[in-house]
Amino acid sequence: MHTSGSTGKPKGVVVRHSHLLGSIAGNVSGLGITPDDVYIAYLPLAHILELTAECAVLGCGASLGYATPFTLTTNTAVVRPVGALEALRPTIMAGVPKIYDTVVKGVAAKIGSLPSCVSGLLRRVLAHRQANLGRPGATVATDAVVRAMFGRAVGGRMRLMISGGGPLNGSTHDFARSVFAGVSLLQGYGLTETCGGGTLQVRLLLLLLLLLLSVCPQLTLHAVAGPLQAVADMRTGMAGVPSCCCEIMLHSEPEMGYMSGDTAGTVNGVDGQPVCGRGEIW
Repeated sequence: MHTSGSTGKPKGVVVRHSHLLGSIAGNVSGLGITPDDVYIAYLPLAHILELTAECAVLGCGASLGYATPFTLTTNTAVVRPVGALEALRPTIMAGVPKIYDTVVKGVAAKIGSLPSCVSGLLRRVLAHRQANLGRPGATVATDAVVRAMFGRAVGGRMRLMISGGGPLNGSTHDFARSVFAGVSLLQGYGLTETCGGGTLQVRLLLLLLLLLLSVCPQLTLHAVAGPLQAVADMRTGMAGVPSCCCEIMLHSEPEMGYMSGDTAGTVNGVDGQPVCGRGEIW
């Protein structure tokens, strides 16, 4: 399979069946795909993210619906009667940042087209939701409002959206998480060379750690507080934890000032946030 060429000249990568199976296993275990899920496929199969996602969905016995990036959303001037998201009503979708930028711009345009009193109220609601992202229960009171207003834009049944192929704009990520109540927008990192696998923000691992606490009473919450926080890190700008199908090594780069033994990020000689090593990802 050839790389996209977005960060350099395209090159061919040997992808073995075992690599593909490993990546599929990582997707299934991390995302909790079930036969009841419906996946909307619109990226080219020449893209490793789409290939592994579709294989994972088919392998779990879930449903698959095809569309194109131009027919995803409803646009009476181009797409009639409704877009693919409203027609298929998927539960899972994967995409590149540009797709989510487009979806968010569409929602923002819808808000702007409403009467000023309504749009002003909605903006205040969304600002409150963005300010309370990551605080359990803080936005429950407004979930029904935003679900009724914007849930249809992604079909009404969406539970999981995955972003890869490049860094997702922070404002897009926060806005989408505040607008689509009950939908997890997860960011990941992968390469054609890793068969699409790499890292991903996953909530399922948190449940597994909680299960570990329940079956191993000798462990204390204090002992696993650090791992729990790292695994459940859903902050904007994070790319998640390593997939179970990958082994990742940080290779020291002395010329760039990135060392695998670093304990704090350094910018212009000033120590920043604590880190567990830095370097090139091998």
